[in-house]
Amino acid sequence: MNTKRLLIILTLIAFTFTYSSTVLSSSKQQNDIIQNYIDQGIQYGQSGQMENAIKEFEKILLIDPNNVDALNNLGVAYFRLNDLEKSLFYHTKAVEVQSSNPRIYSNRALLLGKYMYRDKEAIADYTKAINLDRNFQRAYLNRGLAYYFSEQYPQAISDFNKLVEINPESIKNVLEFRASAYYKIGMFDKSQEDIEKAKSLGIKLQEEFVSKVKRKTKKSNKYNKSLHRNQYPRR
Repeated sequence: MNTKRLLIILTLIAFTFTYSSTVLSSSKQQNDIIQNYIDQGIQYGQSGQMENAIKEFEKILLIDPNNVDALNNLGVAYFRLNDLEKSLFYHTKAVEVQSSNPRIYSNRALLLGKYMYRDKEAIADYTKAINLDRNFQRAYLNRGLAYYFSEQYPQAISDFNKLVEINPESIKNVLEFRASAYYKIGMFDKSQEDIEKAKSLGIKLQEEFVSKVKRKTKKSNKYNKSLHRNQYPRR
């Protein structure tokens, strides 16, 4: 499976510095100060100066310890420094402060699943995100991937199908995984259908996988025809 391309895209979507434009403080003066720290921190972060970015975001927490933007951006900065435990700490703090925000759950879930291999916890976070936003496409896609990599193939297929239902264009992102998931559970005809769809969309799948599905599909069809003939009553 060529998973690297899709997973890199997902990482870039989730782990970016953000500003939510929410009310930061009851004081306009404090709001202006916090806004300045956020802008400076994001600028440092986008230019790769993570230590400086962290200092700016930490200044915000001295004013407002529960500032979600600062907490989330600290999580991103530590992720960029490959300090996954500190990244998880700040993403968790953000979840605790704003548990009604599906995107915060999704950010933590991606960290847990892709980078810390804690798929069960990641799936739980994606599920919370989906419960808060039933049309959250990234959560369906990433939960589907988490199910796939933890070998829960029927659940993965269900999430991929829901994603396509919400956004038909997203089928380009899931065909390879869904075809493989169908193959894993012995639904070779469905796997072959996804391979044909991928071909029609110009998506190149691994030849070895395509050949393997083709062989299994032929064998399955041959068996089904034989079974059908044997069901006729004998005279």
